[in-house]
Amino acid sequence: MSAIWTIARKEYQLAMRSITSYIVSVLFLVISGSFFATTVFKVGLAEMRGLYSFQHILFVFFIPAITMGSIARERSSGTIELLSTLPIRLSHVIWGKILSAFMQVFTMLIFNIIPFAIIGVLGQTSTTMPSSWAFSAYSWQERLSSVSVFLPAACPQTRFWPL
Repeated sequence: MSAIWTIARKEYQLAMRSITSYIVSVLFLVISGSFFATTVFKVGLAEMRGLYSFQHILFVFFIPAITMGSIARERSSGTIELLSTLPIRLSHVIWGKILSAFMQVFTMLIFNIIPFAIIGVLGQTSTTMPSSWAFSAYSWQERLSSVSVFLPAACPQTRFWPL
């Protein structure tokens, strides 16, 4: 289990040093923030329904942008052969990379709490959406993102280790 956490931590640190992770995160936040801003400023309702109803469609585009480079990066840098010779199991490498992708998505979603804070300050959450509903929706958003990241691991046709 420590091999999985070691690989996940190193992959996450590597991803947080690359510009592509920041570009994907900023694009995700700008697009999801635009749906929130449209509801607040054009319609005049301080609610999260517009953001949460479209969030799963954003996951379809942004989660593959985060996850698809993990094995390809190993192949292009030539470290896939090194990983093959280390005394760790292949499943540890795969789950470490998947856990790293989930940590990246979770980091993106942490900044998605900002609209909820804006509603708490500017809106009346008791009439539009109670706080417990918003936290429940945010919790389901986290679960949906974890399923979106972990689902390719459950597909039997997917090859994770192309040598």
